[in-house]
Amino acid sequence: MRKGIRSMPGRSSRMRFGGAARVVIGASALALFAACSSEPPTAPVASALSRTVPSGLVGGVARAVTNVTGLLRTAAVVAPISRSQTFDRTGGQLNIPELGFSLTVPTDAIPGTTLTITVTAIAGKMVAYNFEPHGTQFRKPLTITQALRGTKWLTSLLQPQLSGGYFQNESQLNDQNGSAQIDESFRALINNNAVSFDIWHFSGYMVSSG
Repeated sequence: MRKGIRSMPGRSSRMRFGGAARVVIGASALALFAACSSEPPTAPVASALSRTVPSGLVGGVARAVTNVTGLLRTAAVVAPISRSQTFDRTGGQLNIPELGFSLTVPTDAIPGTTLTITVTAIAGKMVAYNFEPHGTQFRKPLTITQALRGTKWLTSLLQPQLSGGYFQNESQLNDQNGSAQIDESFRALINNNAVSFDIWHFSGYMVSSG
């Protein structure tokens, strides 16, 4: 008579437990995958700029206020001086010759078929202008050119590097000490005793250093 094979205690229970564990783990993984696949994509992490700029947002764009020194005229503008001109898609140029100012509008830069632009020199010593209509966005950059004759840059021994500055309103300018708070800064070129820089939208612009 053959002897019965003795079963190993604990083996079948371990097999049953292992199989059950694999079933539970597999079900959990499927549930997790289904949950992840049904959720909407995670929103992109905010850029470093939007996290670090403390001064808030203007029109959805990060704004960082910077203190600068304005370029000063040798003789102050006693009262605001304005010039207006209507442009079509061919572009053109608006000039304030007595102040050595010009605004160049390239072809196909304006947002519509025609646009009337008004430039006003702000009264005082600072080389600063208001541009209207406020908030206008352009398809191509416009170029501001300011002659340096009649400014203190030509008489300065150091002749510092100049730049363009954007400000939202005149309250950011301090004509008493020549300082200003600007929202954007633009690289400027100096050529033939004139400084120029490009802009993409309107409000106020000045020539600054520092």
